[in-house]
Amino acid sequence: MNKNRFFKPIVWVEGNIGAGKSTFTGDFARFLGYRPFFELADQNPYLKLFYEDFKRWAFPMQIHLMQRRYAQHQLAAYESISHSEWNGCIIDRGLPGDRVFAEAHYDDNNIHELEWQTYQEFYELMTRTLTPPAVLIYLDASPEVCYERARGDSASRNRDSETPMEDDEFYKYLVKLETYYFRLIDDIQQGFHAWSSGITVHKLNWNINSLNPQRLAPIFSRLKVELDL
Repeated sequence: MNKNRFFKPIVWVEGNIGAGKSTFTGDFARFLGYRPFFELADQNPYLKLFYEDFKRWAFPMQIHLMQRRYAQHQLAAYESISHSEWNGCIIDRGLPGDRVFAEAHYDDNNIHELEWQTYQEFYELMTRTLTPPAVLIYLDASPEVCYERARGDSASRNRDSETPMEDDEFYKYLVKLETYYFRLIDDIQQGFHAWSSGITVHKLNWNINSLNPQRLAPIFSRLKVELDL
């Protein structure tokens, strides 16, 4: 880590469903001595209702997720200037990553035009006070790999209601989300958003066969040096 920084680094980890974000976040945080902030998928009271009725619950669920994510960002921002034992913070999906899902639901007509306008207003308000990360790492795993990981690892993930779609429908959903994520990454790299200026974006090929810590150690060492963490 660059000891000359006044602020401790904040890292966002982004990726599709099943890419391995939570595993990466936990393992990389331990490697760096960073405080991890995980997705709270198991604590989402809307998730089961959402999969029963997309149009009824998509908007309130996305608002709920946005405010929970924003609270995590604010806590990470505080941590970045504190004198705690942590060397930095790493967040399992940032606020813009949540918007990827919201926009997909809007385009699928699960979120009404008026609801989308309200979502956008809240999103713009929150991103104005957002402490941007020093680095955004995108775990670039193909929809095929994400599908196999999400479906094959459902028991260990303990997220029975996370993706209860039919197989074909779920795969198409992953393909769509990848398209939206690529658009987000491109916008950030071009500095399209006021908050995205100066963020280092690193797309990491994550179509690897093994995610065990021994296999990841040399990857983490390389990232630490390349990204100055």
